[in-house]
Amino acid sequence: MASSKRKSSLDGDLTSNSKRKSSPEVTCPKINSAYKEINFITTFGDVFKSKTSSLPDETLDCTVSNEPFKFCCLPNFLDSEDFLKRLKTELLDCDFVDKNNDLYKFQQSDELRNINLPHVKAIQKTFETEILDWIKKFTGIPLESTLDLTASQYKCTDVLLCHDDELEGRRIAFILYLVPDWCKKDGGTLDLFPQEKIGHPSPKSVHSIVPKWNSFVFFEVTQESFHQVSEIVNEDKCRLSLSGWFHGASVKRLPRAPYAIDRFERPLRLDSDELVKWINPSYFDLKTQLQIRTKFEDDCEIELTNFLIKSVYQEICCELEESELSWNLLSPPNKRRYEIANEETIPHTLNNCLKLFRSDVFFLFLSSITGLDLHPLAGSDHEDGAGGSESNVRDGTNATCCLQLNRWKHEFYTLICDQQETECGLDLRLFLNCEGWNQEFGGFVSYLAKDEDEELLTISPAGNSLALVFRDVETISFVKYINHQIKEMNPKGEFYCINAVYKE
Repeated sequence: MASSKRKSSLDGDLTSNSKRKSSPEVTCPKINSAYKEINFITTFGDVFKSKTSSLPDETLDCTVSNEPFKFCCLPNFLDSEDFLKRLKTELLDCDFVDKNNDLYKFQQSDELRNINLPHVKAIQKTFETEILDWIKKFTGIPLESTLDLTASQYKCTDVLLCHDDELEGRRIAFILYLVPDWCKKDGGTLDLFPQEKIGHPSPKSVHSIVPKWNSFVFFEVTQESFHQVSEIVNEDKCRLSLSGWFHGASVKRLPRAPYAIDRFERPLRLDSDELVKWINPSYFDLKTQLQIRTKFEDDCEIELTNFLIKSVYQEICCELEESELSWNLLSPPNKRRYEIANEETIPHTLNNCLKLFRSDVFFLFLSSITGLDLHPLAGSDHEDGAGGSESNVRDGTNATCCLQLNRWKHEFYTLICDQQETECGLDLRLFLNCEGWNQEFGGFVSYLAKDEDEELLTISPAGNSLALVFRDVETISFVKYINHQIKEMNPKGEFYCINAVYKE
């Protein structure tokens, strides 16, 4: 299941190479007779339609609940084990396409209606007829004949992050699991999030559904139906399922509450001689600055390795490892999940480094190597690339900066969202304590053209490397989900980043 921003990526978009020969018809599977009894549909259907919190059934081991939103979990849903085993065999013989962007990583089949295999055709027919009619009776929601139905495979490190599934016409989302023996520690749970305010889920899920063979889960799609598929962490298991949506008339949704706005500030005043105490002296060479500026003006990005003086970088890294820093989790999870340092707990050397990045002399240094108008002296002749007299350096400027110290670890990410930054800016990232990084961990920054899937640039974490990217109004970015393999990098399984945006 996926959000409206990514419909084109998740819809069936391949022509199946499955066998196209005429196949003998097989008997369509039926819904477990216990779920078709009038008493069950009436009792449990009334719970689904009402505001009653939940109603578990110990005999059938099923759950119908309205918390955090309307959902139902029914084990042993279909009546034929043999059919499901044969269906699984056929599905695993089909073509699956890798799906990989900011929101998800998994493999998906073509729409099942396009696959000419007997058991696939039979399950498609069961969903189009008996299951559709049963869902209508159970939920009381008038549904149309339109059906989206595909197969999905989630393997080790695959994930689907928090979203609400809302898209024009989607009314009921569903999953039928075709998994081996499964437990929560394997990952792949369907996690449900309560809504904190309109369009914003709480940082933590309140209910997790563990995949189970022949278990059928469905929920009403609303602007409150926030959910995710947690990362698969078992290398030997594949989370195979059928999933999709039943459609109906669209329901009016309330405007999403705005996200918190980052605060931009004017530069701090700092003596010009402070700059040379921190930055690798090679970057003050005028010839080197000209080369950097030429490349940046051509490419709109550059990476400056060994940016800080080595001893300073090592001291900062030691402070990060040894100090009692406190961190605040940034959310909501349908936009981001990472931590920002509580500034009151930042140790001395690191705090001075952050002040440097916020200072007027650093604004001028950035102007010198990028050509951007971040300081009144930008473009003028000045000694050592840092600035002239202190009084001149402190002249007024319209440039501003928003800066954070972030911690990145397992399950952290950012997502492309509807209210993404719409102004031009210079993105700066200085990576710390990430020696031994591997691209397979995730955590890289991906830049894309707005409304397009083509990746323009990838910034990978590298210790003491300063990445500068000029982002225009048609460029968006995200930080790829960090998977559990990051724990191979260092004992804590984490790294840090000074992250800033500068505006002219």
